Amino acid sequence: MSKIKSLFRKALAPVVDPERNARVAVIVAAIGAQLQVRRSGFDLDKLIRTMDCTATDVQVATKAYYNRLSLKYWKNGIPDEKQKRMLALVAEKLRFRSNEVAKWNEYIAATYFGACLADVLADGVVTDTELEKLSQISSFSDQPVRTFLRQHMYEEGVGFLRGVFAEAATTGVLDPRLWANLVQSAQQIGFTSQELTSAISPLAQSFAEHVLADTKADGHLSGSEEGYLSWLLRSFEFGPEFDAYVREEMAKLRDKTLNASGNLTAIAIPKGIHLQAGEIPYFLQQSTLRCEPQLKSVSRSEEYAGYLLLTDNRLLFRSKTKQVNISYRSIVVWNATAARIEVSIANKPPMNFSFSGGQMFSPQRFDPLIRMHSQALQRRLDGAPDRHIPLDMRRRVWQRLGGKCAECGAAEYLEFDHIVPVAKGGGNSDQNVQILCRRCNSNLSDKI
Repeated sequence: MSKIKSLFRKALAPVVDPERNARVAVIVAAIGAQLQVRRSGFDLDKLIRTMDCTATDVQVATKAYYNRLSLKYWKNGIPDEKQKRMLALVAEKLRFRSNEVAKWNEYIAATYFGACLADVLADGVVTDTELEKLSQISSFSDQPVRTFLRQHMYEEGVGFLRGVFAEAATTGVLDPRLWANLVQSAQQIGFTSQELTSAISPLAQSFAEHVLADTKADGHLSGSEEGYLSWLLRSFEFGPEFDAYVREEMAKLRDKTLNASGNLTAIAIPKGIHLQAGEIPYFLQQSTLRCEPQLKSVSRSEEYAGYLLLTDNRLLFRSKTKQVNISYRSIVVWNATAARIEVSIANKPPMNFSFSGGQMFSPQRFDPLIRMHSQALQRRLDGAPDRHIPLDMRRRVWQRLGGKCAECGAAEYLEFDHIVPVAKGGGNSDQNVQILCRRCNSNLSDKI
């Protein structure tokens, strides 16, 4: 009800007393003229007795004069000591309460502080000169920069810092030096490094997802890429789940990179398996061998459950009733996926080894073994089409989809994906590349 009364009175005032604005303007002009002449000898009561006005007129006029004088001084920068003394004198002569003056001063200072803060943080660096300017503004209300920022501009300051980080990360590469400058600048104006990290956490995690997706796109982990991802994990203190995920993906990429270069990771010699002198085992997994019939009179293929072992010079399969020993040199046609290996040797039907037991096979393990040991003509069954997605295209796709899965909108565990698989004729174009999360990518692969 009180609010309704207040609104009603404000709306009614011009109707009841339409000449008030004119009287207030006369009082403001008179106050200014008398203060210029008399200064410390100014007497508000004496001035008012010579004028036809109400107490409300005087109250409105004194506030208007003080605010007008304050804005005049702030217009050309921070008020100097002489101007501060003049404002203090005016406040005294106009009989303002100290809490009223402090409130007005804080309001005006906060307005200019916000504008100055935006300029200071535009480049992500706070210089000593800029910090001194912020200190001068906050001191106008007798507060240090950190106290003033937290009381008046905390949310705005957080927003500025987020904007600086977002702008720096739009290129896909955040310079560690820029991040160090941003942390230092945040601390100078009153934010702790933990507060800064917390403020930009969602942006930082999205940025890390982008970097990781770019790295996974070519299936290769360079030393600089690994170092940069490790720096991101150290600097932004992501949650344990996201941290573990990134490290797991890095380990997979590291393994692929080593395998592709021929630097395979050896495993312990399994018990019960006898290898040749100096032979190195690389992979052992439960497997089912499917052999195509050699004779036309036999219509069904044969299957055998056992285990498959890859060493540095041969492929071994053992089951209760079937044994296979294939030198890599004798393989002329081959294909490897995460679920199976298919090989053919001269004048023999293909043999298909599918995996079971939960472990997935890395096709990159098989390629260097073939290349290093076979002297015969090798060719991939899929014709080895180019699956690499160029960096500029990945950036366009990332921006188009907002860094989220095209299927479910998830912002984590993301991978670049060809809508029409390359093996089925899909090419590298913006329209054929999308972002999928790991779950959607896996579900889609199961349907293809």
